[in-house]
Amino acid sequence: MAKNELLDSYEELVNYTAEIRESLDILHEWLAKKPNFEDYHSYYDLISNHGQHFALLNLILHRMDCLIEEHTQKINNGLKGEIK
Repeated sequence: MAKNELLDSYEELVNYTAEIRESLDILHEWLAKKPNFEDYHSYYDLISNHGQHFALLNLILHRMDCLIEEHTQKINNGLKGEIK
């Protein structure tokens, strides 16, 4: 694998990993807050943000699947001696 391709691959890996980390921070902050179920607005915020955070979790899962597939393929190609 050419040095530039390898660097590009790792740069992409680092960028996706940083994106995933930021997304997990958002989910962590949301889950760390204990809602006050007696307060209507607190309960409403919990419910209304659920969809957004579920979508964020789906994005994280998709990114992780793509990273695993892409880098497994690169490792396998490298082991076979095939450079793409």
